[in-house]
Amino acid sequence: MRINFLIQIHYKSYFCLDKSKYVLWGRIKAKQLHLKLLSTVTILVFCFTSTALAFAQSDDKIVVFHTEFGHLAIELFSDDAPNTVENFLELAESDFYDKTIFHRIINGFMIQGGDPNSKESDQSKWGQGGEKYGGGNLAAEFNSIKHDRGIVSMARSAHPDSAGSQFFIVHKNSPHLDEQYTVFGRIITQESYDTLDNIANLAVTSESVPFKSAKAE
Repeated sequence: MRINFLIQIHYKSYFCLDKSKYVLWGRIKAKQLHLKLLSTVTILVFCFTSTALAFAQSDDKIVVFHTEFGHLAIELFSDDAPNTVENFLELAESDFYDKTIFHRIINGFMIQGGDPNSKESDQSKWGQGGEKYGGGNLAAEFNSIKHDRGIVSMARSAHPDSAGSQFFIVHKNSPHLDEQYTVFGRIITQESYDTLDNIANLAVTSESVPFKSAKAE
C-alpha cells in the first residue's frame, strides 16, 4: 500500500485561519525511520488538503501532514538541529517524500516511514533507502532534547552520521534514544497526538508492518 505525505509548510511565525497567511504550500512525504531496516507491506495514505490550522506564535517552522486518521502538525527545531531541519525542508519542497509510506509501527515506541524505496514494489528494499538532500549522509546533531512522546527524530543506522531522509515520531517516552538520535521537531496539537495514537494502534505483522491499508482521499 502506498502513503502520500502531502504537507503544508508554514514559513511565518504566526498562523491564523486565513489561508492567505500561509506563505508556502509544499507537498511532502514522510520518511522512514532507520532504527532498524525492514521490509514488507502496507500503510497509511496521507492526502494534502487546504484546511488551515490555527497555531500560536512560534519562531520555528511548522509542517502539517494530513491523513485519513487526522493531521500531524510538526514544529521544527531550527535552533537545535539547523542542518537537519534545512535538509528536511529541502526534501519536502522537492517532493522527495511523495508516495512513501509509514512501513514500521511499534505501539508504545514509535512510528516510522518515508523510505523512497517504499515507492517500489520490491518490499525487500523497504527500509534501506533515503539519503540527505543532494545525496550522501547527514552529520548528527545530537542535542539534549528528550525523546518524549510526540518528538520527531532522525532515523539512522549504526553509525552516528548515517541519517538521510528517514525519521520517526515517538509514541511513548523512549529515554534510551536520548542523545543517540537527532531530535529536530515535535507534534504540537491535540489532534496530532490523537492521530499518532490512531496510527500506533493499528494491527501489525510480526515485523511491525500494519495489516490495514489506507487509500488517499
